[in-house]
Amino acid sequence: GVDRKTGLPAVPTSPDLTFPAIEEATLGNGVKIVLANRRTVPVVNISLQFDAGYASDATGAKLGAAAFAGAMLDEGAGRRTALEIAEELEGLGATLNVGSNLDMTGVTLSALKSNLAASLDVMADVVRNPSFDQDEIGKLRDRWIAGIEQEQANPVQLALRLLPPMMYGEGHAYGVPFTGSGTIASVKSLTRDDLTKFHATWI
Repeated sequence: GVDRKTGLPAVPTSPDLTFPAIEEATLGNGVKIVLANRRTVPVVNISLQFDAGYASDATGAKLGAAAFAGAMLDEGAGRRTALEIAEELEGLGATLNVGSNLDMTGVTLSALKSNLAASLDVMADVVRNPSFDQDEIGKLRDRWIAGIEQEQANPVQLALRLLPPMMYGEGHAYGVPFTGSGTIASVKSLTRDDLTKFHATWI
């Protein structure tokens, strides 16, 4: 029943949106905290962000090192193997994800409020004590190379790989493939020392 010639119909009312107040603080170690408190669901979502993404590969690291090291964080840490991390989080009803983009590496946790302390213990172990186990590196390397091969066969992914170096030029922080995966040659050459160096420098 809408007369489309007159344009969009008027919207008589819109719901009021109430956003939680934003609280900010700084820990003794300099970590900045931003908190948005909503009491409707007993779940705590945490995003821990580090100022280093794919662009940090241009600072002398091998292409793909940042994203690969980030992906390895939850593949074993401290006394826990990758399987034990997954099992413990499942038992706690928590999920943990690690991801990187051009400028940032982030670790996110979604945990039940009642299990927050135990869930944070796992998250802290993943962030502070990744084991970078050689067997796990080998497993991820195989999947990683297969992923690069898929990117090379996908037009959009191929553009994200080829255009940034052409646009920004060699040596520019953004002159790296925007997929973050690096090249097959660089990933094959990644060593455990490369990963621990990224972790020590940026995380």
